[in-house]
Amino acid sequence: KADGGQPLLFGSNMALRASAWHQIANEVCRDKVDVMHEDIDISLHLLGKDLKTVYSPRMIAAMSARRMDTSLSSFLNYMRRFKNTFDAHPQHWRKHKPEILFTAMYPAMHLFY
Repeated sequence: KADGGQPLLFGSNMALRASAWHQIANEVCRDKVDVMHEDIDISLHLLGKDLKTVYSPRMIAAMSARRMDTSLSSFLNYMRRFKNTFDAHPQHWRKHKPEILFTAMYPAMHLFY
């Protein structure tokens, strides 16, 4: 969540209206060095246009756990994308930082993967 509770889109299971995309298409970050989460970037651009994002518990999809099969350094680089994305959008803020929990859980998740 960002900006006091607005849900963020989650890349492996999200939907976006074409009309919303057309409003932000020319503004989304072109992350050529691949250091941000594009789904969060899209979310923050939507919020910047006062467009509503919602969470639907009925949208259920499987996702890969392949990040658990990477090295610790690769995993940490991936987790750093949360900070990088918010750093690129200083007008937005977040209270919770899921990357802290995910990083703490990495050793066990990696072991069980």
